[in-house]
Amino acid sequence: TDLGCRQSVSVILGGSNHELADMIEHACSQKSWEGILIRLWPNIKSIQSIVTGQMSQYIPTLEFYSNKLPLTSLSYSSSETFFGVNVNPLCKPQDVSYTFLPNMSYFEFQPVDSRINDEIFDLVNVKLGC
Repeated sequence: TDLGCRQSVSVILGGSNHELADMIEHACSQKSWEGILIRLWPNIKSIQSIVTGQMSQYIPTLEFYSNKLPLTSLSYSSSETFFGVNVNPLCKPQDVSYTFLPNMSYFEFQPVDSRINDEIFDLVNVKLGC
């Protein structure tokens, strides 16, 4: 351990906390880690997470570690933009759906069968089935 780094972190954290360390050690030394999140953070009310697509495979793991706390998935976004919101954030993960917010970004669309890359449409010019 870098002593300078350790001292800097200790200043921020206010030094060592033996009582907290003992509590964490006790919680982590249980036979099972089922519900570990509730033992470590007793005031936790929910877990905010992505629960759709490829991330849905982690739902059972999150439920195991949290004693099935509500999993909330508040938004649908990417590194480029924010697409929409989940208007029912406390619904079950398998029932999550998002409301698209077209005013959050600028979207360009290209016809599926387009062979010419310069044929681009704004959202207002997109026609269903075309």
